[in-house]
Parts: sequence; C-alpha cells; structure tokens
Amino acid sequence: MSVFTASRLVQLLKDQVSLLGVLSKRARRAVKFGTLPLAYANTTQPTGSSVDSVDAAISKARLNEQIPVKPIYIAPRNPVVLCHGLYGFDVRGPEKLPMLQIHYWRGIREALESIGSKVVIAKVPGTGGIRERAQQLDSLLASRLESEKVNIVGHSMGGLDARYLITHISPKRYSVGSLTT
Repeated sequence: MSVFTASRLVQLLKDQVSLLGVLSKRARRAVKFGTLPLAYANTTQPTGSSVDSVDAAISKARLNEQIPVKPIYIAPRNPVVLCHGLYGFDVRGPEKLPMLQIHYWRGIREALESIGSKVVIAKVPGTGGIRERAQQLDSLLASRLESEKVNIVGHSMGGLDARYLITHISPKRYSVGSLTT
C-alpha cells in the first residue's frame, strides 16, 4: 500500500470526489477546507475501474481515525521550571525502588527533555502560605539557575507562588521570561 502525506491524500480525494461517490456531504466540506477526518468517509468501496490506492486507503481506515501528522516541536531557549500546586510534590516513594515512585509531573519532564529543553522541577512545601512558598521557590531558582532567564509553568497554587515571586520578591539573580498557569 502506498504511503500518502495528508496534503497529497486530500488532493487526490478532491480530484476523485465525483468518481468515488462515497463521501458524505460533511466529508465533501472537510475535503473542501482541507480538514479530512477519515471518520466521515463511507467505507463501502465502489466497483469498477475507479478503485485505486486512494479508495483502498479510505476503505481500510477505521472509524474516527484521522490522518496522522507528526508534529515538529522546538525546545524553548530558556529553562522550564515546573511548579506544583497545593499538596504537591516532586517525587513520592522510595528512592531505592524507582518503579514505585509517583512523579507529580509524570511524563512532562521527559517530553520536554526529549526535545532538548532544560527542565527544573521546583520543590516547595506542599502546604504553607503563598509568601513562604514563593520565597522557597526564589531560593531554589537563585541557586540552580543563577543569571538565567526562565520560563515558569505553575499548576494551581504553583501559579500563585510564581506570581507572588514575580511581583513582590522581584528576583535579581535570575529573570523570569514567562509564566504559564
């Protein structure tokens, strides 16, 4: 079976919509605007000479599948700091048995590092006031990321901690490039 890019498949379908006669009105609209979820394709295959590799690709597509597109991600220039929320943690579980550990940011650190990003997971008290947590966040960032510009991602109270850090503590030994909550 031939491999088609999404744009090539859409173009071939645009050329053969009249021949196929198997696409619903909604699918024709999707083809017209270039967004072709294969769920809209009728899987009954026409007979005769119009059956080709495009027809085969459509008939073999399972319901609710979309044309796969591999995204290209570019790592942020600045380190990413992940700040947990109330009752949050960096890692819970025994150090000697890593397979029993629970990570607050499960999979996110690995995904960011796989594209080349530098990631720091902030560890502040799970409970406590925003001022106290923000001061500890400041100490952590000042010691680990001195004279760097950082992008902060805060979940729940971690976002409040970071906002307090930016507005009231005004870090001097590093700078905050962005805050995402």
